[in-house]
Amino acid sequence: MLSFKIKDVLILHDKKSVTVLDEQERIIGEIKKTTVPGNEKGTTFVFEQEGVRATLGIKKGRLLFATYRFQLNGEEFQLKDNTLNSVLYFCVSGTIHGKKWRIEEN
Repeated sequence: MLSFKIKDVLILHDKKSVTVLDEQERIIGEIKKTTVPGNEKGTTFVFEQEGVRATLGIKKGRLLFATYRFQLNGEEFQLKDNTLNSVLYFCVSGTIHGKKWRIEEN
């Protein structure tokens, strides 16, 4: 399993970005707020690293559980709240390039 660590608290009110570290505590990139048409305002973030651009945001029109739009270099995938776990903490899952993904707060 691949894991990353957020160096700072993920509150972007006062900051423009949040640093992301790998398992050896090396900086691998930054997360910034962005806007994407079709996503709820204030819910989309972008991660850029060595020419790769990935965005994750909540699709407009949710009722109880959210659908997330994950865009990777122009390709779009959908992730959904994990109905059991997302009540307690952030947990989404879906398929990206034929592989099952699960992104969760730890």
